[in-house]
Amino acid sequence: MALYKRWWSFTLVVVFIVINCPAHAQKLIVSSDHNKEWSQDYQPFHIAGNLYYVGTYELAAYLITTPKGHILINTGLDDSGPLIRAHVRALGFKFEDIKILLATHAHFDHVGAMAAIKKQTGAQMMINERDAEVLADGGNSDYVLDELEKAYQKSCQHHNH
Repeated sequence: MALYKRWWSFTLVVVFIVINCPAHAQKLIVSSDHNKEWSQDYQPFHIAGNLYYVGTYELAAYLITTPKGHILINTGLDDSGPLIRAHVRALGFKFEDIKILLATHAHFDHVGAMAAIKKQTGAQMMINERDAEVLADGGNSDYVLDELEKAYQKSCQHHNH
């Protein structure tokens, strides 16, 4: 019980640190050039207490279950939404009971399915203030995507010569 109270204290601190960020991206950036394992299905499993793994083979997503609604941390790529939904249900929980969406950070490989899951569940999205811009502009300001785009363009130029 003490661990549960400590976890709730931590959760409340996290909730107060993050800000509410709407998930209405103007144009979703989708990277089709990624490792296939990032979208590969992986068996969901119980980690400890009320914490479960619901991600893909290489991109972690976690479900924290509570009697008042669940918390989903990270969503992986844009195509991970259906897998996460199936994983939550396979563990015996209702996908619609997700009430809070969190992300460790706002790179495309951690928040790609956030907008879709927010729309499906009506969950409140919370993100660190420094990552709010990346979510708000659909990933256009994500420096990781910028570097991937530059590398892709350089690769294309190299192959065209």
